[in-house]
Amino acid sequence: MEVALIKVAVADAIAVVTMDNPPVNAQNAQFNAEMAYVFDTLSDRKDVRVAVLTGAGKVFSAGADMKGRARLNAAGESWQHKRRVRESFHAIRECALLTTALLLLFIVLLNVRKAREVAFSE
Repeated sequence: MEVALIKVAVADAIAVVTMDNPPVNAQNAQFNAEMAYVFDTLSDRKDVRVAVLTGAGKVFSAGADMKGRARLNAAGESWQHKRRVRESFHAIRECALLTTALLLLFIVLLNVRKAREVAFSE
């Protein structure tokens, strides 16, 4: 499968997986299919031990492509779309590699900072 929205760079046993769907890395059907494919492929690679998921540009990912969702009108399309979304996340969760998302680190650091501000402001 050829991928266009999900980029992979491997160096020193670390795969950097970059969501690259400008302007906000919105997740559409193609995005979800590519994400599942990339992480399934990484699971089978012997030269990679860690995968880091990040987003190109200023936004990690805005989430669902709302414009694309509006076009899911035929019977069953919405259910099929939801299934593809779940499978893309399952592929990340089930990946045989140690997988981390830079967003998670950012959230943890933000929460620690906020907790310190609250604790020391009183």
